[in-house]
Amino acid sequence: MSKVWYLVKVQLLSTGGINKMLHEHDANKKRKMLGMAVGFLLIGILCLCMSIVYNGALLINLVQWKMETLYLPLVMTLTSLFLFITTIYKVSGTLFGVKDYDTLMALPIPTSYIVASRMIWLYSMNFLFLCVIMLPAGVLYSVMVEGSLIFWVKYIISLICVPLIPIIAGAVIGTIITAIASRFRHTSIVSIIISMLVVVAIFAATGTIGQVSENLLEHVDLLGEMMQSFIQKVYPLALVYGVGVCGNNIGRFLSFIGLSLGSFILFAILLGSKYKTIQTGLMSASAHRVYRLGELKGKSSLMGLYQKEIRRYISSTLYVMNTAIGGVMLLVAAVGLCVVDISQLESMLGIPNVDIYLGQFAPLAMSLFMILTCTTASAISLEGKNLWILKSLPIKIEEIFISKILVQLTVTLPAVLMSGIIIIVVFQLNLIQSVLIFVLPSAYSILMGIMGLIINIKYPRLDWTSEVQVIKQGAATMIAMVIGLLSLVIPSIIIILIPGLHQDMKLVLSTLVVVVMIVVSYKHLTTKGVEQFKILE
Repeated sequence: MSKVWYLVKVQLLSTGGINKMLHEHDANKKRKMLGMAVGFLLIGILCLCMSIVYNGALLINLVQWKMETLYLPLVMTLTSLFLFITTIYKVSGTLFGVKDYDTLMALPIPTSYIVASRMIWLYSMNFLFLCVIMLPAGVLYSVMVEGSLIFWVKYIISLICVPLIPIIAGAVIGTIITAIASRFRHTSIVSIIISMLVVVAIFAATGTIGQVSENLLEHVDLLGEMMQSFIQKVYPLALVYGVGVCGNNIGRFLSFIGLSLGSFILFAILLGSKYKTIQTGLMSASAHRVYRLGELKGKSSLMGLYQKEIRRYISSTLYVMNTAIGGVMLLVAAVGLCVVDISQLESMLGIPNVDIYLGQFAPLAMSLFMILTCTTASAISLEGKNLWILKSLPIKIEEIFISKILVQLTVTLPAVLMSGIIIIVVFQLNLIQSVLIFVLPSAYSILMGIMGLIINIKYPRLDWTSEVQVIKQGAATMIAMVIGLLSLVIPSIIIILIPGLHQDMKLVLSTLVVVVMIVVSYKHLTTKGVEQFKILE
């Protein structure tokens, strides 16, 4: 068993460059790593504060409506749904397709130990997110509803078991997707398409289940029935969890614990027995392509770099799913506006003429989705040990940067274009709003592309063994996300501090500010960014 924990320890130390920080002798590099660690801590505190605010707002409303018993099951359902979706595309970089697979198989340790360490690591990543959401939920529930010792004992025990079944379900779906895709010539493209369809189907299904009618809004008791129905259809085990943890039904509590632990142990045993077979099948099932010598066409260096970056981008399902999901969610939301009843939306929000406000603030809302889509925050790190090849090419470094930014625009601009057209038709926007619906989100996309590169050059991770380490756990990815969210503060300040100006003109002014930020950040990228890129190794 000690070998399993040793393997887990190795994965932990390799996360975020912890091992390098512990053994680094260069004072400047050590200060940089400590600053990065402090940044991670601040991001964690920010996420925790946001969790407390949202959990508190939800619980206060449920207490007022006499529905506090639905609070923990509802939070658990939404958290489990998120864990399920993220596990689907984490599987290929955590359980299967890892860069150090051959090295691990050569070690004198049983395969079951390797599988166990991978499962523990996958569980740990999900459990950390779970704690950020559900620990504040438990504290708030104990303060406002029930805080007995028995409740806390049951809650802590159940908290350990909550991620297990979502991980199993996500791992099974992720493995099936990877297995199906491996049978095709373009494995990664098929995997991306299937994964996107699964995620969109989940969003569409949960959105349909959770539709609210005017009658439900007029009768609070019917609203409670709707929430219970939503939980029952999305994750029935959450109701068993609620009765067992929040109530005094020990039988339901033990059923939840037993089912979760039993399912996870059985899955781990089955996976351990078939791990080599699955891994070998996934690695060797790609179709062969017959090469035929044909006419070779010359391209500009920028076009060649761009095509290389696009091929690298679509070769990784994890990369695409973690960065393109913002554009996909934007399209789903825009299509949803075509079928939603505006009068129903007005009743739900309690705002008359809500379509006018939605039309005015649509450019800002679309910009938020663009902030969730940043392909460049890990673009340098993903070069890994091959970065020296890129640096040795007889091309300008600025062209390397531009090719990576073009990938960002390739991913985001089609979503902006299609969603913008839908919103213009649905809300009948005027000329200024119609222009801003395309310009402001596009400006934010360019800004995020440039800022992602600046941050990734500053905080690269080139010694990764799994893409998860740079795409989902990299410091650059998290810092870029936080900076992007903070950049939305500027339009908000303009809207609040200039009350006399028309809403359209406020958005025009916000767009100009973003354009200035683009110019300044690009100037920094092509000066200091170039110098920092030259010394990367």
